[in-house]
Amino acid sequence: MKIDITYDQQFMVCTSDYPFELQLLKRHLTCEVSNAWLLKKTQPHINTERCYINNYGMVPVGLWLNVLQFAKQHNIFCDFTPAMSAYINQFQLDYLSFKKYVDNMFDGACIPGKNVEFKPREYQIKAAYNLLKYRKACGEISTSAGKTLISFIIFKFLIDTAGANKILYIVPSVDLATQSAEKYEEYESYLAHHNHNWEIGILKAGLKKAEKAKVESCNILFGTFQSLCKKDDAFFSNFTACITDECHHAGSSASIKKILNKCVNLKYAMGLTGTFPKETTIENFSLQSYIGPVVYKLTADQLINDEKSATPIYVVFQILDWATLEEKRELYYNRKQKAVIQNDLTLGNKLLKQEQEFINNSYIRLKYIGDMAIKMAKNTLILFGDVKGEYGKKIAEYIKDNSDKNVYYVDGSTPTANRDYYKKCCAEDKTGKTIIVGSIYTMGEGIDVPNIESIFLVNTAKSERIIRQICGRGLRLAENKEKCILYDFVDNLKYTEDGRYNDNYMVKHYQERRKIYKEQNFPMFE
Repeated sequence: MKIDITYDQQFMVCTSDYPFELQLLKRHLTCEVSNAWLLKKTQPHINTERCYINNYGMVPVGLWLNVLQFAKQHNIFCDFTPAMSAYINQFQLDYLSFKKYVDNMFDGACIPGKNVEFKPREYQIKAAYNLLKYRKACGEISTSAGKTLISFIIFKFLIDTAGANKILYIVPSVDLATQSAEKYEEYESYLAHHNHNWEIGILKAGLKKAEKAKVESCNILFGTFQSLCKKDDAFFSNFTACITDECHHAGSSASIKKILNKCVNLKYAMGLTGTFPKETTIENFSLQSYIGPVVYKLTADQLINDEKSATPIYVVFQILDWATLEEKRELYYNRKQKAVIQNDLTLGNKLLKQEQEFINNSYIRLKYIGDMAIKMAKNTLILFGDVKGEYGKKIAEYIKDNSDKNVYYVDGSTPTANRDYYKKCCAEDKTGKTIIVGSIYTMGEGIDVPNIESIFLVNTAKSERIIRQICGRGLRLAENKEKCILYDFVDNLKYTEDGRYNDNYMVKHYQERRKIYKEQNFPMFE
């Protein structure tokens, strides 16, 4: 059995003499959309499946590894045309030659003013090597592994050997764009021969005339999904390479597809993330189709235990049972019975929201968290989840009123300059008296404060991506930092009624988080 595969712009064209093979491939490249079960109940006539191969056998080229895995599974030979083979495996690289290139680049590199030698770690070189072997590929690399340095090595290689003179670096936030650009300039300053002739630009709102000109002329442009989507087609015509950092954001967004489609001369598309979407999900297929498959993986467990390049994480569950049985029953029983009668399909979300409002109004809970934070002798990050931030403000105010701690509050409305100042204050604090209270959506990702030694998760999150990002805040190495303790707060709102035992959503989410911690091999204590 055989499938012939040719290359046509952004697609692989699959053909076969046996239609059955293509039918099998079609089934393999089909998945259900998110919340398909709910759509089937509410709108039974809607098609909840998404297929990534059309009637002409055209498959997004980023799914090349998925097609190869399918062929291997079914003992089908894939006959690639020369153009298709060249597209998938652009550089005929051997690892020793590439390592020699990187070693030469960092020969004599040191941190200015400290006289400290600076070298990439072996796994960072391997990650760059594996991504460069392919034109479309992703790396699933744990937070704190140095993804920015990995991308720097990739870009230097493309500039030096592949003639790439216009490179795009896509990030989810302006903070991360600025941080990454500064890192690039920093790495370049470490090199013994840093006489580069390329410029760095950052695309963001409120640019001055000189900054706008730099954005147009620079060799490496850092920009967010939102800002890049607003640019016209002509703006992207000269980009030959692109890296999407924290690319998991692109799995459920059409923004990245829109941007990459505008890059008509793009030869290399790569993605970096600590949390690639689960297999068989629509986010996984979408991300692969836009950017490419995972060709290199490095977990937090490997980073801690094998590479010795991250701080061990210990998870301590704080099980809170502060509510009375009467309060728990009042919270659930009557409303749940009414919802069952009405066949309310959104019952779960409603009950979860009620739980969140219930705990956010508890002074007992607030005092417990605040008093515990005050007793901490280490710099602490407290992460909350309510969008409006009211609960986070209450925690910050309680700690300020009852201690001499340096308390900083951050949410989505906090200016970038303020966030940078708070992070700097924390990074420079050797006394352990700094507490940052922040939203998981603003401080759970992209924050680089290595000396955080305690993390409070006072939210009900269960998303693997969010939990991994939160853990990543504590993984970074710092002087005299031996471990980071993640305190996971769980509200036990279980109740018994007529001999029945009922789980609340806070406990259910806690059980999901346990699975994630276990997968990462983090020691857990209650």
